[in-house]
Amino acid sequence: MEGLQNDQLPSAPDHVTTTKRGSLKWIYKGYAYIIEKRHRDEVMYWRCERKDELQCKGRMKSENDVIVQLSGVHSHTGDATRTDVAKVNDIIQERARTTRES
Repeated sequence: MEGLQNDQLPSAPDHVTTTKRGSLKWIYKGYAYIIEKRHRDEVMYWRCERKDELQCKGRMKSENDVIVQLSGVHSHTGDATRTDVAKVNDIIQERARTTRES
């Protein structure tokens, strides 16, 4: 698989959401990343959420909520609809939390 290029960085994530356990998840160019480790509050290292499932090597580094480095090669293709699906899921979850619809 082809890796993402660093030539368009620094950049913001396409969408920020949370995992089922409440950790941050960033979506960028069709790939979802979860926090692997933090260095102070401003520097975070991310890994592809499919690391365990597909042994994906995709990685990302952010500083002050801006993506500054991409590394590794993803073992799968990105999903162009990933951002839109995450946004809809966030709306549904928020509506479920704040309304009493049946």
